[in-house]
Amino acid sequence: MNNQKKSPEVSLHIPPQMWSQFRQCMQKYQRRNEEVIGFLFCKRHPVSKHKIRYFPKAWVVPSPDCYERQSMSGLVLKQPFHWYLLKSYLSQGLDVVHIHTHAGQGIPDFSSVDDRYESEYAKFISSSFQKKPRLISGVFDESLQQHQFRIWDRKGLSFQNIKCYQSWFEVPESGDLLNKADLMFARQKVFGETCQKQLSKLTVTLIGCGGLVQFLRNCWDV
Repeated sequence: MNNQKKSPEVSLHIPPQMWSQFRQCMQKYQRRNEEVIGFLFCKRHPVSKHKIRYFPKAWVVPSPDCYERQSMSGLVLKQPFHWYLLKSYLSQGLDVVHIHTHAGQGIPDFSSVDDRYESEYAKFISSSFQKKPRLISGVFDESLQQHQFRIWDRKGLSFQNIKCYQSWFEVPESGDLLNKADLMFARQKVFGETCQKQLSKLTVTLIGCGGLVQFLRNCWDV
C-alpha cells in the first residue's frame, strides 16, 4: 500500500498584459546567440488542499549592464544587483520565478547546469529569508514561445513540473473546446469551485443607462 502524500497541483498564471510586456522586454535585451533572464515575483494562492496557484505581483528583466557575463552557454548577474533585487521582493513574502532562455527553437530542456544552479538557488533563498520563499524556474526557447516550468522544494533536493498559463485561468489543452458559458465565467474560476457555486446562487440587478451593455462587454473580454 502506498501511503506517500500526493503533492498538490501547482500552476503559474501570468496576466496577458503583464506577459506581453515581460516578453517584449526579454526580447529587447536578448542579444544574438545569448541567453537572457527575467524574474517574476509571485503571491501564492491556495485554492484547496490539492491545488495551488501563483500570480505575479511584479516583474523585472535585467538590462545588459546588470550582467557580469552573458553568453549562449550561460550568464551571471552582478552580485550586488541580484541581492538587492531579491531583498526588495522576497522580504515581502513573495516567491520568485526565475525565467531564462536557451538557444534554438522547439521545447527546451533544463540542462545539468540548470539543475545544479537552481538546486543551490532554491536552498539559498529559503535559508536567507524569514518567510522561506519557493523557487519556480522556467526555460524558454530563444523565440520565447515554447517552455517548461518546475517548482523546487525549499531544500533544493527535488522539483515538480508545473503548468504555466499566460492567462488568469486554465486554458484547455489543444483540441478541447470551451462553450460560451465557460468563457463567460472563466475569470472567476481562479477563486475556486466553492466560490463559483456560491456565486451561481446569487441574483444581481443592474440599474443604469448602458450598464448591461458594459457588463456584457466585461464578461466577454477574456
